[in-house]
Amino acid sequence: MQSFFLGMISQIGMIFDPVQDENCRLALWISVNEAPEKTTKISLYIPAQVRLRSTVLSLRKEETAMPTPRINKNLSLLTDDIACARELNARNVRVLNTGDDRGHGVFAARDFLPGEIVVVGLIDRMEKSRTAYSIQLDWNVHALFQQPASLMNHSCDPNSAIVSNRFGAYDFMAINQISSGGEVTWDYATSEFESIAVQVCLCSSKNCRGVPGGFSKLPRDHPMLVSGFCAPYLSQQNPGQFPRKIGLFSKFVGS
Repeated sequence: MQSFFLGMISQIGMIFDPVQDENCRLALWISVNEAPEKTTKISLYIPAQVRLRSTVLSLRKEETAMPTPRINKNLSLLTDDIACARELNARNVRVLNTGDDRGHGVFAARDFLPGEIVVVGLIDRMEKSRTAYSIQLDWNVHALFQQPASLMNHSCDPNSAIVSNRFGAYDFMAINQISSGGEVTWDYATSEFESIAVQVCLCSSKNCRGVPGGFSKLPRDHPMLVSGFCAPYLSQQNPGQFPRKIGLFSKFVGS
């Protein structure tokens, strides 16, 4: 602000006799270069803490001690970033009862366009193995997400998809237009190689698979896979020594 202000003054012309009163009103008499006989008075309010320093302008100002900043050492960029993510989630969605056997769900609190992040995923804790509520991050890596992400329901025709985020979790991005009040859903098979969360699907979509299963059950030409909307680890080879679906040995490979 200081450099911008000084730049404006220097472009207008020369300054004569700046005067400052007790209300920090800085009165400047400016003579325009093209018409020296014309003088214009400009009054500006400038905070008392601001010190204008310029060898060209030589603005006089009473010395003011700057307050010592108070720093909360318990905060960091990461914790502050997480707080912002939680606030964003609180503004974007609401957790409500679906009114059917699916229990609670996550509903949009505003309209979303495709490509917008609807929910920021945050990890609550890591799990030792797959559970009905965990989300898979890598081979043999499972985590429980914080709400509202942990309450988002499955759909075989979802309106959001997962994308990796800076917290080591997934964000849920709109892939269709979502109207305010609409439920936000995603396909569990795009993160789980084997899913045990839903035994019988209740999404009621036209292309409902009945039993969602996991990534291993999806056809390779599934729209979500073709579009790349799946967990990154699923496109990488399992670090196990044996290929999948080899009967007795498959349980030693992990998923």
